[in-house]
Amino acid sequence: MSLIPSGELLIQVFVKEQTLDVQTEDGQWHITPLEWYPTLLRMSETERQQAKIDETGSGIEWPTGFSLGIYGILEGCKEGGEYGNLPAATRT
Repeated sequence: MSLIPSGELLIQVFVKEQTLDVQTEDGQWHITPLEWYPTLLRMSETERQQAKIDETGSGIEWPTGFSLGIYGILEGCKEGGEYGNLPAATRT
């Protein structure tokens, strides 16, 4: 059983040049500027495109270890504090 209210589970995620676009199961799109997420801005384009919806449908994960939750996205929360200081994966 999910603790996320019906209609708020993620079904699609796209990281675009300037925005993070997510669609919830109720069909709504929620678009936030990438500048709200400094860790995403520090990632390479290849790393950003590796976003995956987690197994619960309530968050987005990247192979670098960074993640975002649907509640924060829906509430318009910006990344900050210790989370804004996470390094991107080592680039080759």
